[in-house]
Amino acid sequence: MVEIPRRGKEPWLKAHHVENHDLVLIVAPAYVQDGRYGERTVVNVTVRRTGDSFRWSLNDTTSDRCRDAWSPDGRGWEDKVIKVQKIKQVVRGEEKFVLYGVPFKEPVLA
Repeated sequence: MVEIPRRGKEPWLKAHHVENHDLVLIVAPAYVQDGRYGERTVVNVTVRRTGDSFRWSLNDTTSDRCRDAWSPDGRGWEDKVIKVQKIKQVVRGEEKFVLYGVPFKEPVLA
């Protein structure tokens, strides 16, 4: 038997997919994608609480935090963890939850 890999991309991470302070695991190297509002850093993540997988288009603040914490090379982001912060903000005249991320260091168990 030859297993055919899934060809479709994971859905985009939205605020209703996560709770405040959820942890997400980056499962592949980060990459840059050109979108409607310019270049964005994109990571493939798995939400630890639910096991669901998504693509997350990071805002500039989150991207810079991760770059400073880990590496300017997206390959250095794989297997790293981000703690999600949901903050209600006005975006283009509409109030909505915006996702921010903070690089998370796993506690070391002795």
